Amino acid sequence: MATTDTDNLDIPLEKLHIEKHHHSEGVRAIIQPVQSGVLVDTPEDCLRVVTLYAYGTVVHAVRAFAIAQTPSEIKFSLRLRQDGDVRSLCDIYYYGSDGLVLRNTSHTLIHLDSTSSFDSLDEAASQHRIEPEDAQVIAPAVWRLSVKGSPVLNFRILPRFHPILQLPERPALYPSAEPNKLKRARSPSEEVEIPTFQERVNRKVKALHPEDEGVLLYIPSSQRGDSLTALTSPSRHVHSLAEGDKLTLPGVWDHDGYSITKRRHVASAGLAEVYHANHSEFGECVVVKALKPPISDTKSPQELARRVTSHADGWFREYVIQKQLDHDSIVKIYGGDARYMTLYLEYVPANDLAKCGIWRNNENNFTGTKDDASQIWSEIAGALEYVHGKGIDHNDIKPSNILFSRERGAVLCDFGLSCLTGAKPTTNGGTPYYIPPEYLTRTLRGQLADIWAFGITMLYVLGHIPLPEAKHKVLYWRIVEVHSRARPLQQPRQPTAADKMRSWISEIEETKRGLDMTDYSTFMLIDMLEQNPVRRVMASELRKRLMFEKMPSNRAHVKERSHEEQGNDPVELPSWRLSSHEGSTTEENTVVATSAARVSETDRVTAPTDSVRP
Repeated sequence: MATTDTDNLDIPLEKLHIEKHHHSEGVRAIIQPVQSGVLVDTPEDCLRVVTLYAYGTVVHAVRAFAIAQTPSEIKFSLRLRQDGDVRSLCDIYYYGSDGLVLRNTSHTLIHLDSTSSFDSLDEAASQHRIEPEDAQVIAPAVWRLSVKGSPVLNFRILPRFHPILQLPERPALYPSAEPNKLKRARSPSEEVEIPTFQERVNRKVKALHPEDEGVLLYIPSSQRGDSLTALTSPSRHVHSLAEGDKLTLPGVWDHDGYSITKRRHVASAGLAEVYHANHSEFGECVVVKALKPPISDTKSPQELARRVTSHADGWFREYVIQKQLDHDSIVKIYGGDARYMTLYLEYVPANDLAKCGIWRNNENNFTGTKDDASQIWSEIAGALEYVHGKGIDHNDIKPSNILFSRERGAVLCDFGLSCLTGAKPTTNGGTPYYIPPEYLTRTLRGQLADIWAFGITMLYVLGHIPLPEAKHKVLYWRIVEVHSRARPLQQPRQPTAADKMRSWISEIEETKRGLDMTDYSTFMLIDMLEQNPVRRVMASELRKRLMFEKMPSNRAHVKERSHEEQGNDPVELPSWRLSSHEGSTTEENTVVATSAARVSETDRVTAPTDSVRP
């Protein structure tokens, strides 16, 4: 935290000259305090004291504070020292365009007034009133921030310094606009239209910035002296690179620049694009996860600002959490860049468990062997034990987030919804079929929810159910609507999201009753899919159970018992199993979907009531 105790300055900030190198060095804001006691909360490598000049008959030199966005920072904070107390004022987020987003973190109204004489803001955009906990997109200009009618500081927002996009001149690398499909053979008389290079450039310009093509500057390769044609590119389009495109990203002060070249598309989701790329620093094959910019479907700038802050916080949370993890069964992270909302991850030569044609057949069933299932179970249980031991919840365990090959093993990926244990997830994201029953009554997620989701995953991997999201498209519901009070207006009334979730839980309970009780793995599945969360198996216990099951003598002991014997005489479990859970076992913690969904007490293997610590 750097204190800016500068005296009031007579020269207005809009009259101070910004040099070209300030843009190229990544400076996003120049701050000029009006009163003493302004604190800038940002890392040391983001803040510098700079000298700006006002030119005229006399050249005046003025010291100000320059703030640059580094690859690891999504925002900086302003605080105010008054009467010996330090109070939060606002967080300023780096937006994916030229503006910034200011979020009021104080308990009072913040006024912003543009003092620029050179900007083109209209009257409505030149003044903002930001309520506590609200946010607002702020355009590049000079602004005065006031609290309770008293000016606090002036700050100038600088436009972004965009990276350079280089297009390959080889037409073979020009991707088709349509997905690959089987097409009829062309007759000899038909001509294949290959776009000219200039047409390709025009298309790329339009794709990168359709609302304002003039933002991009076409630079002929003859002027650059290389074999690629360069365009200055809006940085928020890192996710939209075509195969063969090379993006050169600028450095910031002590942070060197680098380049990425897209090689192969991997996946596209609502929030991110994933592709393989060459990285000038991390190697020839890395996985790039590029978050898509938030899109506001309303005309409210406040709503867009809120989405920007949530988007940035989500990226930062995933980046920080993955930097803490180092486990053979977890995808490693090499680095990230907050300026472009990208993560650079380890390339794992394996497909996810939901990959059709690889690990899933046309009937949506898992195609691996029992040995594959055993390996997946053991290695992901170890990964979850490690993650939970770090105080982290994954919150999105499912087959498509587990990569597997017999050579590499099982690898857990995608920590986009992860959070610290005990913290409430920032979104209701995820896939509904893997949400635990307790979400119906208490909106609970967390480590025990991870175990439930892993249990559903293992039902699929062991061949007991098809891939849920592929088979039950009609049953699909939105997680965010489970607790909605709104009722459908159709007659007859259509099932709500909560109704569909209960129906799915009933189906899982029916599947559990049909499991082979002579198989030791059944007991682990039942404990993973225990509706009462405090009686559900923990990851550390699950790994021990798996090690116990691998011992031939223990496996034989279990298989010798008949189904009837197990119903009347529960399997003797190791001593560590009897005292593994903490908490209450009252019925209020158990969510039963329907009366038919109950698992009979003879089929459920649980710890004795008197062995559970309150």
